[in-house]
This record gives sequence, C-alpha cells and structure tokens, in this order.
Amino acid sequence: MMMDKDAPSGLQEEPIQSLEESLDLYRRWNGKAGRIFYVFSPRFALSVSQDLWREVGRTVQSLNAFLQTHLGESQGEMEALYQRTGYRSYVEYYRDVGILGPKTILGHCIHVSDEDLAILKQTQSRVVHNPSANLFLHSGRFPLERYDRVGVDFALGSDVGAGPSVSPFQVMRDMYYLNPVPIARLFYHATLAGAKALGMEASFGTLEPGKFADFVVLQLPPDVDPEMPIEHILSRLVFTGTEQWVREVYVQGHLVFQR
Repeated sequence: MMMDKDAPSGLQEEPIQSLEESLDLYRRWNGKAGRIFYVFSPRFALSVSQDLWREVGRTVQSLNAFLQTHLGESQGEMEALYQRTGYRSYVEYYRDVGILGPKTILGHCIHVSDEDLAILKQTQSRVVHNPSANLFLHSGRFPLERYDRVGVDFALGSDVGAGPSVSPFQVMRDMYYLNPVPIARLFYHATLAGAKALGMEASFGTLEPGKFADFVVLQLPPDVDPEMPIEHILSRLVFTGTEQWVREVYVQGHLVFQR
C-alpha cells in the first residue's frame, strides 16, 4: 500500500522507495503461473502526493499493469480533497494525475456526479462496489440508478479494510439492502462483472466451454428442493448462504479444496 503523506509514520514511505518496492513485487509476481497479477496500490488521494501519483501513472501505463485505489468513499473525504487540492471532483483529480484507464480499479465510487461517471466510462476505468464496507462505515448509498443511466458497469468487492466479511453471499446481501435488484443481477456483479473489471471475461466468470474451470460446488440444505424455480434457489443462497455450504473448490479443473 503506497503512502507518502498524511499517514501514520510507520506506514509512510519516500516516493522513490514506495515505487521501487512496488516494482520489485511486480517483477517477482506479475504473470506468475499465468494467473497471478500484481496491482500497484496507492492508498487514496489524501495519502499520496501528486508527484507519486504521476510517477505511478506513468509506471502502470508503461508496464500495462493494474492499479487499484479508492474513490469518493465518504462526504468528509470529498471535503478534505477540496481543501488540500482544490479539486471538488475525485474523478477529475485522478484523471489529471494520469491514473485513469481500463486497468485502473476504483473502490467505492459513491460520491460521484454524472460528469464523473461520463469520464469513468470514457476512460474505461473499472468500478468496484463495496456495500458491506459502505454500510459498516455509513459512507452513503451507491447511486445504482445513475450508474445504469450513464452505462457504467461495476463489480462487487468486500473491501478487506472496512468490510466485515469476505463472503460473496454477505456482499450480495448487503448490495440488495442498499439497492434492491433482481437476485440474478446480484450474481452477475459477483461473478462475470468481476472478470470484466479485470479484463479477463474471456477466461473466467461464467461456466462456458473454453474458459478456465474455476468454480465452487455448494451443498444446498435439505429444505432446498432442486426443482424449485432458480430464482428461489438463488435467493436462498444470497440471504441464508454461508461459506459452510462450500463443499469443493476447483481451479482450472483441479480440485484444490474439499470439505
């Protein structure tokens, strides 16, 4: 996690040190086994200097590498951004320091305008909605209807910092609490949309011939009849499912976990 300002002293780095250490990890891990990819991780606008942002932007563009950071998570954060940088738009700030693009993954993205969404769409930047963390921190409601209107897709994430659970069942449940949508759509954002956010939808995200056989086998409880309408089964998975239902996990067709 890259931070060179306004961070606890034990976590703060010099810009050159931060970039060099990230580059070392990139060289060691990116593309390993064809499945592991390194992501440069500047924390967020307030704890990264403009000089470091610009260096990271140039680096990821030259390497065609992934970058992840937070954007517009809370109203207080937006006010602090304006006070420290003069920017009222988080998206415009990130655009001007040169980090937006199809391999940039942006967490939260709650407090955005329609103009911001248009920029995200034009730059093909990727959005990840973290509903569990947003509920936990009372950050605000993800404006789903405006994303749909502008045509910006998004994936679902847990946020390992404020998200109290990494279970996709819990994350889908919390997305529904914030924005009631058809159950099948929850599964889309938790699966194929995640693959699209990484630009890897040709390799995984759905069960189709030619894709990696990456999937989880679930043991449904005895009161779930397999002949039920699929919407009822999916609803049970979202609202009562837990990781205890996981029976097997396969990666590229190989069994890697069995309960």
